Amino acid sequence: MKFHLDITQFGEFRKTVLTKSSPVLLIPVLAAFLINQDSWESALMILPVYMIIIVLVFINIIKKHKKGWETFELVIDEEKVSRYQEGWPPIELEKSAIEEAIEAKNGGITLLTQPRADSIIIPSSVQNREQLMELIESFTTIRRLERNDWMWKFFVPMIVGVFLLVAFLLSTNTYLVVITGLALFALLVWGFIETQRSKHYDKQIKRSSYAV
Repeated sequence: MKFHLDITQFGEFRKTVLTKSSPVLLIPVLAAFLINQDSWESALMILPVYMIIIVLVFINIIKKHKKGWETFELVIDEEKVSRYQEGWPPIELEKSAIEEAIEAKNGGITLLTQPRADSIIIPSSVQNREQLMELIESFTTIRRLERNDWMWKFFVPMIVGVFLLVAFLLSTNTYLVVITGLALFALLVWGFIETQRSKHYDKQIKRSSYAV
């Protein structure tokens, strides 16, 4: 059986991404002002450039996600569950390899497996949702969360990285510079490895991570 996403709900998804990501994207702006606190004019010159880059990146991300939204296909047959999207690596899981299904507070569903990077994420806008839930319950258990933990997992590393960078650039203590520098390097290496292993990033994002 095949399931697709309701394209009419993409606008709501785009709004959610914008409202959730905007506060985090403003953190580097604050960091730039802190780093350049002795030269506010330089900081103000950097701000428009930064905002233009953010807008262009955001537009590019939305275009890619819209294409992925339109081509999303979840296939459930007798033995396995598969997810296909144009531009993303396909994921095919044997039903016996799925440990459990996690239903987030926003309605999204994640079919957990090992390694976690191979888990299948099903957006809340999937069509024929009741029928899908019945199928999932036929081969695994569904655990419902009271909050959206994925938001913390996504944003916390980003926020930690920004503050490590600010501490590394502003600190005059040699030991603190070394500690924050090593922690920042470890965080970058971890992020690179996770990005390359994950099947939830498209090819362009994977290639871009080499530049970091």
